Amino acid sequence: MAQTYSRKLATAVLAAGLVFGTTTGTPITQAPVAHADSARSATIFLHKRVGADTHGDPHVAGKESTNAPGTPLAGAEFTLRKLNLSLINADGYIDDAAIAQAAELQTTADGVDVDKLNALGFDERVEPFMGTTNENGEITFQGLPFGVYLVEETGVPESEGGAYVPSAPFVVAVPMFDPEAEPYDAWIRQVHVYPKNTELKVTKTVKDAGVHPAMPDNRTFTYTVNAPVPLLPPQRELTELSVVDSYLAGEFVNGLKVEKAEIVREAGGTEAVPNYEVSGPTPLPSAIEESGKVVADTSRTITVTDKTVLSGLQPGDMLRVTLTGEVNPVQQKGQSTGVTDGEVSNYAHVTGKNQVFGKPGFDDREFTTPTTHVESYIAAVRVTKHKAGAPDALLDGAAFDVFSVPGDKQCSDGDRSLIVKDFEVTGGQAVINALHVEDYVDGKPATTPAEQLKFCIQETKAPSGYVLDKTPREITGVTRNKAVQPTTVGELTFSAEVAVENAELPQLPLPQVGGVGVIGLVLAGLALLGGGAYAARRRGKY
Repeated sequence: MAQTYSRKLATAVLAAGLVFGTTTGTPITQAPVAHADSARSATIFLHKRVGADTHGDPHVAGKESTNAPGTPLAGAEFTLRKLNLSLINADGYIDDAAIAQAAELQTTADGVDVDKLNALGFDERVEPFMGTTNENGEITFQGLPFGVYLVEETGVPESEGGAYVPSAPFVVAVPMFDPEAEPYDAWIRQVHVYPKNTELKVTKTVKDAGVHPAMPDNRTFTYTVNAPVPLLPPQRELTELSVVDSYLAGEFVNGLKVEKAEIVREAGGTEAVPNYEVSGPTPLPSAIEESGKVVADTSRTITVTDKTVLSGLQPGDMLRVTLTGEVNPVQQKGQSTGVTDGEVSNYAHVTGKNQVFGKPGFDDREFTTPTTHVESYIAAVRVTKHKAGAPDALLDGAAFDVFSVPGDKQCSDGDRSLIVKDFEVTGGQAVINALHVEDYVDGKPATTPAEQLKFCIQETKAPSGYVLDKTPREITGVTRNKAVQPTTVGELTFSAEVAVENAELPQLPLPQVGGVGVIGLVLAGLALLGGGAYAARRRGKY
């Protein structure tokens, strides 16, 4: 019975560790990895999966599975190294003692036993076997000498917007005992293994609806970064989790402020992180560029290393960080700060560290997600005030209310939200600096009338000597595409414009015209003067 027990133990226990890798890239077709075959050789069919809810056992008794969880992952690199442990005894049979020793290297609950693995070492006579998963997530390792192998994921593919934490090593023996076969001592020479990865993606959102740099008390954007807690392989623990937020320093009045860090539980509920570190603002080692322009040059990092917090995290939980920043207006001529092209970009990625339980420094691993980003758009509007019928005759001293209405309303409908009261136009021209664009809100295209605002102005003060124009006028062209292509004319930079003309006040008509009229006015004036003098003399007699 001892022989039966050891073989069943090998079947149930060997090759249990699991994985966690980095990102989808171009599928790579890999031919079977072939080595010199012999009468005592076997094959390992490796099936790489991603998206499983748990790491689980990488193989079920070494047999092919038709319903393995997850989906195939191409581009993952694996290396097999033969351990210094022979499964064949001097008589040419499978050695039960070797099977038992191999079984002790790993269990499905705890992963690889690092100390025993190091003590055993590797068979230097056998070169490592290496391969990369094809478009079906598969590698075929052929011609493997009978023995026990350490399987390691040595390279991970790229994934748009996500990352895979590299997998933990696991152990597999070939051949593998088949308890269901007849005769009872049958062995599986073609072993199937299913290492599974989970994907780590960071998400970022922005709240900018109704926020206008032109408003004195409403120019703050709010950013939220959601960092998922990774599903780590067995026998590994999370030692650090960080959110790195990057931005262009000149676009914000005082950079970005970290408002809070929270843990959002998958099971429900949100808890404040009691202890976290904030570093920065720090210049980026290398600025982030898009289409040849710098879009981020500064970062702030929020790091959680508290063991109590990290040990209480579960896969599916989320580290959520909230940041705020007061946005500068569009940069005008002669200014050193401001939004240069109407686009305000914000970037974020997540980094982390994990290690083998209780073994700091041994096989410590780091992971970094790709950078994700959001954009907001603002536009300066030039207001020109001129004399009616004379566009070049600029007028000084006008003032306007600037407001918005829902996209399905008219400027005259009255359903308005005030943005700037009594905006002054001096010298005939000025810029409203700036308005949030009407077609892109909270990091996505605007789709509802409440989001697709119309911007309007209405004159509240006319230039001296001119008629007040009370007509509400729509400002057109406050759009995303125009915001990133501002125009500079003279001292003003703007993306949209509106012109308002004023008619002169009418002159008061004289009672009569011509010489006779003038003479009449003079005589009337003299009569008034004479009458006044006579009245004064009469009063003096008393």
